[in-house]
Amino acid sequence: MNKTLKTKQLEFDKSSFLIDLIQHDTGKMYVEISQHIFNDQKTKQTLKINPTIIPDLVKALEDFYTQTPNSKPIERKKQKFIPQSDKEKIQNRYLKGVPLGDLAIQFDISQENIKMILRNNEIVVLTKKEEATIKRGGNWYRKRKK
Repeated sequence: MNKTLKTKQLEFDKSSFLIDLIQHDTGKMYVEISQHIFNDQKTKQTLKINPTIIPDLVKALEDFYTQTPNSKPIERKKQKFIPQSDKEKIQNRYLKGVPLGDLAIQFDISQENIKMILRNNEIVVLTKKEEATIKRGGNWYRKRKK
């Protein structure tokens, strides 16, 4: 049985990608990329990659990207390491009703990263409209206008 060691999810307008680090029964590892396209057929495509070729693959993709029209320069963002204790605090505070924007300020992390942390731990992320409804009424039900 294969074991998923780590998962990253990237979401875009018309598709999402799940990138998994998988350990095979034999102990060997590989990367599996699944693309889910949001259309009428709900298409799914999967690609399995040997980790040893990832650096060359990234270089080739970056090279192709720079040759496409209207491509922007590739900016390397320094990834901020988020300790597990902070991830747990983010989850707990979000579940207590702290909005995404406030969490982003408290932990100096983008709202997208906050959402990713929550989704990776199977926590449903509310829309701004749902957050506003809770903030106003204190519960999921809207109060009737008199």
